[in-house]
Amino acid sequence: MVNNGKGMLTRLSKDKTFSDVLLHLLFIKETLTLEEAEYLFSVAIVFIEEFEREKKRYYIEFAYAIIVRTCLKLGDYRALFDFSINFGFYPVARKIFQDKLINEVSFQDILSNIRLDGFNTNDKINTLEQYKTTQKILESHEKNFAFIAPTSFGKSEIIYQHILNNSEVNNIGIIVPTKALIDQVYREIKKVEGLNRKIIIHDQNYDSESDSRVLAIITQERGLRLLEQNMIFDSLYIDEAHELFSFDFGKKLSNRSVLLTRLIRISRELNSEINIYYFSPIIQDVNSLQLKNDHVDIDYFSIKNNLKVLDIRFVNNENSEFVYEPHLGSLYKIDEIDNNLNYIVNKSKNYKKSLHFLYKPRFIEQYAKELFENLPETRENSQTLVPLIEELKEIVHPKFKLIKYLEKGIVYLHGRLPTNIRNYLLKYVREDLGVKHFIANSVVLAGMNLPIDSLFYISGFSNLNDLYNLIGRVNRLNEIFGNQGSIDRILIPIYFVEMQKYPQNGKLPLQNKVLSLRNELKDEVKNPLLEESKISESNRETSYEIIELENEVINNFHNPDFISRLTRAGAQQVLNYSVDGLKILEDVIENYYETANYQNIYLDILHKIKEIFFDPFVNQSNDKAIFYKYFKPTNNVKRLRFDSTIRYYAGFIQSSYSDLRIRIENQVRYWNRIVEKNKLNQEEVKYLQYIGAQFGDKAYNSSDYNDSRAKVYVDIRDYIERIDDLYNLAIIKLQVDDDFVDYEINLLVNTLKEFGIISEEQFNLFVFGTIENTELKILQLGINKALYLKLKRDNQISNIIFDEYKNPKANRELKSYIELKSGIEKFELEQFFL
Repeated sequence: MVNNGKGMLTRLSKDKTFSDVLLHLLFIKETLTLEEAEYLFSVAIVFIEEFEREKKRYYIEFAYAIIVRTCLKLGDYRALFDFSINFGFYPVARKIFQDKLINEVSFQDILSNIRLDGFNTNDKINTLEQYKTTQKILESHEKNFAFIAPTSFGKSEIIYQHILNNSEVNNIGIIVPTKALIDQVYREIKKVEGLNRKIIIHDQNYDSESDSRVLAIITQERGLRLLEQNMIFDSLYIDEAHELFSFDFGKKLSNRSVLLTRLIRISRELNSEINIYYFSPIIQDVNSLQLKNDHVDIDYFSIKNNLKVLDIRFVNNENSEFVYEPHLGSLYKIDEIDNNLNYIVNKSKNYKKSLHFLYKPRFIEQYAKELFENLPETRENSQTLVPLIEELKEIVHPKFKLIKYLEKGIVYLHGRLPTNIRNYLLKYVREDLGVKHFIANSVVLAGMNLPIDSLFYISGFSNLNDLYNLIGRVNRLNEIFGNQGSIDRILIPIYFVEMQKYPQNGKLPLQNKVLSLRNELKDEVKNPLLEESKISESNRETSYEIIELENEVINNFHNPDFISRLTRAGAQQVLNYSVDGLKILEDVIENYYETANYQNIYLDILHKIKEIFFDPFVNQSNDKAIFYKYFKPTNNVKRLRFDSTIRYYAGFIQSSYSDLRIRIENQVRYWNRIVEKNKLNQEEVKYLQYIGAQFGDKAYNSSDYNDSRAKVYVDIRDYIERIDDLYNLAIIKLQVDDDFVDYEINLLVNTLKEFGIISEEQFNLFVFGTIENTELKILQLGINKALYLKLKRDNQISNIIFDEYKNPKANRELKSYIELKSGIEKFELEQFFL
């Protein structure tokens, strides 16, 4: 057990004559007398001296927290300035000096401030530890390293500078966990001068015959598809590398951590000289990154010191308010309140932009409604939200509930809202002061840089590392130390508010999570493909299956057998065939004849999917019961065994080129027709619509046990009279189905192509709606279909030019066209062409 000084502080917390006085002065008294301040400073000095002797981390962190709180109460920052100079917390010292927060400046203070310029990087003052570590990384010639630092300590800047410093490297991948992060990194890196390479964000935009210097900003899924197209990476930068550790045994091969591991392993097989760099704010042990039976030396760089001090409040279901001092481990009751939601409303008035965190999309929407109803009417919101409100009425729908919430400065986001709308709203969260309340979950937040100055934590998962990662996103360092920043933002307001409507995952009390903030962080390695993974007896068999299958995929990459081809193409990821099922499927595919001319490309290819991947493995009666001894498809994809599902998605894909608002109207009309058509038939199954686990509340009633217990449907009759809810359900349904097509159906279509059942032309017609090379070239950039069609209608396609590295650019005519645009249209066009 690491002796970091926590034991001594625990004993002190039990000495009430000491701890009660200290906590009262730090948290209850609003103003301090000089005598009280001297007492607090003397306690801090004792712990500094103990740290100097014993080098125990808790001692210096506790001393720093006392000094910060005392100086903030006094409005005199002399002690904090001196501490920051002596211990290398240089951004704090520069901010104090710059903002003239020292009452009497000495000649020595002036000299100290001048010396800080030696730690300036890109107009930012680094801490001593940060400066030394950054220099070591940029000068390092190691092929593998991990950089672990608190959020906002410049990991992105180091990646970009490291790429520039190693310009001789040809093909580079920056691997990020979400599409929102792709958008953020892409916008940032386009501003970096001197890259001199093609930048891609979609695997389809890679030309293996002519592209030689590529920077790919991609998810692991897109990275694997690049490998299939003969991309050989020279360097991989794995952002949010702790994502490698997670694993859900219920998802098996569809775990994204499996795909990320596969990307790393295949990349090493293809290029034994590859450089792989890992970046994370929360990894504790570099050995946790080691792949099973594939050990490599990984150099380790880290920044331990955090400049922020947590100000933690906890409100329980009994309406009692506590402060929590994590170094002492003390919950200290300070008040009784009337109502937990009113507490949030009142506290949030003190901040410019609050993040409200809930882990379930359903919770997010319910909470947004409650918050809106409890916030007072105001006219103070930024006028820039008025055109946004009008625009959302036009491009989404007037009944989109977020529109109403914007009137009080509320934005909510989760993964079931349209992707382009999410990215656009994130721009307003970043840039518009009118957005006061941002409600979201980790799906949206992973890796994002947002100007959040307070956190209201309502419900979440139990993982402590993820909680620390979330907390680190509050008051990023540039928000504290930039020209518009303020030193008082060094104190990070974190409110844990218990609400019975929004329980924690696992139903544990929220207080447990608060108290866990004192625990030592440990890597929770669940991915069975990693050396340090902890596999329980109940998961051992599944782990061995996954390890064996992944080994086959890697070992047979250059000469893949049937199972390897099926896995690489994507079908096995969502269908999970058994050994017996694979034998049957291989025989079906070998004897299948390719159809050259399709009347309806969408309907015909989807029928091929049903005939090949489902019909041999289900009962041919009406219920199409699944023979689970042959395969175990996911809840979503298993619906493709029905003809009605095939017909629905054939029409859905064809209509996906329409504007979002038209698609929403069509979806509502479709549901109204269902209700009208089945008026005389009240059998529930006629009204069930797949919506996924996040919003589903009904199971499909059948003899299939798995179908009968998975609540992934809604009964459309429950919504048909609630018009506003019906339209918002349609918005969610469209994104659920868009994701289904992109991430599951297209895997099966790709598998048909892999085995020669459909041609490259047919694949392009299905996925992109065209076989014309110029059109494919534009669509393969990742631009959304509706915007592409608008450019085509306005005769702008010919105004898209490509630079010497084949990056898309706007010529003079297209620049003028974009300049005349506004809102989301301009936002998206600028991303791709300016």
